[in-house]
Amino acid sequence: MEIMRRSKEGVVKAFRDGEVTVCVVGLGRVGLPIAAIFAEAGARVIGVDIDKDVVELVNSGKCRFNDEPGLSDLVKKMVKNRNLTATVDVVSAVKKADVVVVCVPTPVDESKVPDYSAVKVAADK
Repeated sequence: MEIMRRSKEGVVKAFRDGEVTVCVVGLGRVGLPIAAIFAEAGARVIGVDIDKDVVELVNSGKCRFNDEPGLSDLVKKMVKNRNLTATVDVVSAVKKADVVVVCVPTPVDESKVPDYSAVKVAADK
């Protein structure tokens, strides 16, 4: 599907109808909520993380961020509904996706210069 060529209404309909596959690379504090929200909107979401334990936790419908109100219930529901799955296989996930969202750490040093090494590693896959 060429999602970017659709009208706004067409994009919304495609999400609601489950016609869009989103790959979220990085299932941390930013990536997991984004993945769950895309799944709630109707997309098929494939979350990717380098940590096998994180992948197993998500695939079991569990969330490690207990301080995010509603996130645990949403992850559980989206996994149960099969809108959200997780994997360590970034290449396969990206190939299946219409949209890819990269949510990896970009810490800044004392001079406020960001470290893009995690982004580069994610992009090299």
